[in-house]
Amino acid sequence: PVKAETIVIDYSAPNVAKQMHVGHLRSTIIGDAAARTQEFIGHKVIRANHVGDWGTQFGKLITAYLKWGNEEDVKKDPITNLVKYYVKFHKEDVEHPELDDEAREWFKKLENGDEQAHQLWSWFRDESLKAFKAIYDKLGVQFDTYNGEAFYNDKMQGVVDELKDKGLLEESQGAQVVNLDKYDLNPALILKSDGASLYITRDIATAVYRENTYHPAMNLYVVGSEQTYYFKQLKAVLMEMGLPSAKDLHHIPFGLITVDGKKLSTRKGNVILLQNV
Repeated sequence: PVKAETIVIDYSAPNVAKQMHVGHLRSTIIGDAAARTQEFIGHKVIRANHVGDWGTQFGKLITAYLKWGNEEDVKKDPITNLVKYYVKFHKEDVEHPELDDEAREWFKKLENGDEQAHQLWSWFRDESLKAFKAIYDKLGVQFDTYNGEAFYNDKMQGVVDELKDKGLLEESQGAQVVNLDKYDLNPALILKSDGASLYITRDIATAVYRENTYHPAMNLYVVGSEQTYYFKQLKAVLMEMGLPSAKDLHHIPFGLITVDGKKLSTRKGNVILLQNV
C-alpha cells in the first residue's frame, strides 16, 4: 500500500459573474479524474476551486449594473444578466471611454472596503457560485474549497515581505523581480513599478497558505498549456523560498478549445455554454 499523503489539486477555476463555457470542461474533468485516481490509490485529496472573484472586471460590472441593471432581473437569471451588463459595458465604452474611469473608481472603492461595492460584489459572487454548483452537480464534481482570488488579497503583503527578508527581491526598471537565471527562466515579476501585485504574487500567497493549512506532499494545477512557462516560474520562486512542497508542484496542461479557430471570449460573446453542452 502507498504511504497516504495529502495532495492539493487546483482545477476548474471559472470567473465569477460569467457563464461556464465549454472551455472550462477540460480543467474540470481532468482535475476531477486526477482527484479520483489519487483517492483510489489511497491519498487524501483537497479539491481546490480557485475561482476568479476579484479584479477590474468587478469595477466594470458594478458600473454596468448601477447604470442598466435591476435587482429583479439578476435574481431571476443571475449569470445571464450579469454577462449581458458586462458585454454592454464593453460595447458602450468604445464611444464612452469615461466609463472606464468610473469602473476603475468602483474597483478602487471595492479594494478600499466600500460598503455598497462590497455588498454588490458579494451578491454577484454568491449567485455565481450557485450557478456553478448546479453545473458541477450535473457533472458529479465537487470541491472542498472555493477560496478564490479575493481570499488571498490580504495574504500577498506577507509574501512580498518574506521575499524581501530572504533577499530574493531585486529592482528592475522600478519593478520588483525574483531572478531565476539558475533555472534558465526569465525573472518573475512580483510587483509592478506602481507597486501593484500580479497573478504570480497571489499564486505564491495561495501556495504558502495551502502549505501551512494542508501540508501537502504534492500540488497539482490543471491549467491550459499556454500557462506552462508561468508555472515553471511559479515553481522556481517557491523553490527559492524553500517551500517544502515546491519540488512536487506539477502543472497538468491541456490544449485550448477554439471555435472556428478563435479563442472563446465572454466579452465578445462567442462562447459555447457548458450548460447547453
